[in-house]
Amino acid sequence: MRTPFRRAARAALFSLFVAVVCLAAPRGALAGLPLDATTRDYDQLHLIIKVTPDIPAGTVDGEVTVRFAPRGGPLSVLRLHSLETAVLAATDAAGRALPFALADGILSISLAEPLPVGTETAVTVRYRSTPTAGLFFHAPTKASPSTPLEMYSQGEGRENRRWFPCYDESDDRTTCEVFVTVPPGLRSVGNGVLVERKALDGGRTTDHWRLDHRIPSYLISLVVGTFETVTDTWRDVPLEYNGPPGRTEEIRKGYAGTPAMMEFFTEYTGRKFPWPRYAQTTVWDFIYGGMENAGATTMNMRLLHLPEACPCYSSDGLVAHELAHQWFGDLLTCRTFDHMWLNEGFATYFTDLFFEHRDGAAAFSLERWNQNRGYMNGTPRPDTLGLVPAPRGDLPLELHGGKEYSRGAAILHQLRIELGDEVFRAGIRRYVKDHEDQTVASDDLRRSMEAEAGRSLAWFFDQWVYGAGYPVLRASWNVEGGGTVSRVRVVIEQTQAGGGGQPDSFRLTVPWRMGNVTGRFDVRRRRQEFAIDVPEAKGAWLRLGDGGGTFARAETNQPWPAFIAQLDGDDDPTAQLEAIDALAAWPTRDTAMALLRRFGDAKTLPQVRAAVVRGIAPMTGADDAVAALLDKALTDMDPRVREAAAEVLGGRTRDQAGAAVAKLLADPSPYVRAAAARALGKLHVDGAFDTLRGLLVQDSHRETVRAGALDGLAALGDRRALEVAGPFLAYEFPRGDHHGMRQAALNLFIALAPDEPETHARILALLDDTYHRMRTWAAEAAGKLLIRRAQPRLEAMAANDPDGGAKGAAKTALERLAAAAKKK
Repeated sequence: MRTPFRRAARAALFSLFVAVVCLAAPRGALAGLPLDATTRDYDQLHLIIKVTPDIPAGTVDGEVTVRFAPRGGPLSVLRLHSLETAVLAATDAAGRALPFALADGILSISLAEPLPVGTETAVTVRYRSTPTAGLFFHAPTKASPSTPLEMYSQGEGRENRRWFPCYDESDDRTTCEVFVTVPPGLRSVGNGVLVERKALDGGRTTDHWRLDHRIPSYLISLVVGTFETVTDTWRDVPLEYNGPPGRTEEIRKGYAGTPAMMEFFTEYTGRKFPWPRYAQTTVWDFIYGGMENAGATTMNMRLLHLPEACPCYSSDGLVAHELAHQWFGDLLTCRTFDHMWLNEGFATYFTDLFFEHRDGAAAFSLERWNQNRGYMNGTPRPDTLGLVPAPRGDLPLELHGGKEYSRGAAILHQLRIELGDEVFRAGIRRYVKDHEDQTVASDDLRRSMEAEAGRSLAWFFDQWVYGAGYPVLRASWNVEGGGTVSRVRVVIEQTQAGGGGQPDSFRLTVPWRMGNVTGRFDVRRRRQEFAIDVPEAKGAWLRLGDGGGTFARAETNQPWPAFIAQLDGDDDPTAQLEAIDALAAWPTRDTAMALLRRFGDAKTLPQVRAAVVRGIAPMTGADDAVAALLDKALTDMDPRVREAAAEVLGGRTRDQAGAAVAKLLADPSPYVRAAAARALGKLHVDGAFDTLRGLLVQDSHRETVRAGALDGLAALGDRRALEVAGPFLAYEFPRGDHHGMRQAALNLFIALAPDEPETHARILALLDDTYHRMRTWAAEAAGKLLIRRAQPRLEAMAANDPDGGAKGAAKTALERLAAAAKKK
């Protein structure tokens, strides 16, 4: 298989070829201008894309016909986005050759005569592309015979321009057709409907896909490969689940939730699924979890799994997320990627809403709590990010770099808390109805919500969308007077620092619970006092953020018996998790016994039982309680709890844990076996090396057992593992979801032989790996270990790697090398 870097070199040669074949190139006022939402002077109406790929070579011969109409004034020059492409010819609808020039990623084509406003025409471009991104190619090689012959596109954000010239920004919508000539034995998957499959000589076929619904060009999808297909229907919509041959059960399991999700999203939004068909296709080495191409989602191989992987792994979140995008992202598309949270935040939150619908309020509470906590832990001081609000105040500030997902969802839930369920849902329905088949900005959502709420929400959007950060709340309380009803005085202080778009004082609605009494605080100032009446307040607890979804970090200053009461008496699983965290500051026998009680309560969710297991380990003076709880956890019905038990056992003594860990190595769940393998290495049990080596023959979802065994061998510290681990660094592996195992093998070499030439040689080789994340991990290792021989390769990666993560890791590694050289 050719690496992306070799394809990049060929692309450079093609760019030189452009200068030779161009006719008299267009010049004028447009030269040097960007081509985006601020300068687009035409509407792209219809695309006809005809491609013949050479998958082993990584090239595409193509022809694209762009039908367009001027906007704003007569049009003399049609400008299209085009990268890594040699343009061979451009002609108009009459077949006349047109002058063109390709510079800085923009193809400028001079029309034969100016095109008046109110008319439309078409231009056809013939080209050859050698894309390093946007279109990905895989083929078997001598070193990797299991790699399938496969090709797939990945257009978000601006990558489809690498395999066909077009206007490739999110603010324009077009219908499209794709004709693809498919090699013998392969088939294609595209947007819309398959109009025709035409047989050609030599066993080839030409497939004709057509979508009559408008979409932005980045959602145009093309997949070519060998697939097994499971079919289904939802209402009158055909469903198609594509995956590798021979894995029918995994395909069916991975996509099983689709019809129920389609029904829920249709009912919640008031808009039926908007595309004529829904195909979902797993492909080799996909760079993301999934991509929501309109009616034709592309998925990562990790989605495929058997029931034994559940519930430690579930594909439902991924399937729901990409399906929600069919409304939010595809039917309504962010006008510019500055407003990407309208795509990703909605898809994330609607996944949570589906879990709330299917699994109940507790499941939803856990989803929101975990996402908020993950964002806030990753952003402990938003005021130090150096963010500067947009001059006009209409661009999202802290909704990029991955935060458009969790922070975007948190904003939507805080809006739901503010408006109430009924108004929030009505606002979502209005937003969808008013803006379907359109591009949207954040203020479009605001106006739809305001129309249903009957009041201004400018303050909300200024604070959360166009501002940054989150409130840090510290509460204290005391009881004033006795009797059957107590007056409780609550003081809430906001302790976050202002700056960088984060205000000194947030305005937010905070649901609260004290014992069995609930209510809401309207928090607006840096320090506020509230008075509430609570029956039998003595022995109660106060919790800010009842329900787990409030977008704030909240701490309550109360004694440990109040947290014990919260753990015992609050039915909200996120309240129980917060109590477990708080009680870590009091690792006493009383705390251990409270944890044991919570574990034994029949209503306690598995996620909480697992947290109890992890939380009880450091408790002092409670060995009997710890032992009793671990005994229960080892036979718990839910593998997530047994997995937690295995992790905890890895921190105990060999005598305490050896026999229990050995039993878990035969657990039906591969995730439990992997955790047990890691524990076995940490415990240094007799015969651990042979046991762990034996686990390396076990297939499992995402090769998690092999990864766990390699981690265990690294912890064991036996240098014989260096010989065992070598083969698991290889790219070749037949199931295609094995890269976590490869990372574990790399970590083993770094742990056991960080300074040895063989380790450095392996890392150098991995800098050229086909898989983008392995290049990232290898670059990180080269920087950590200060491998100076890696510098030329790292420099090439930093300049040319098509993957942003690998490029960034290479830059960081070079900085570490430079800093180390400066010290010398």
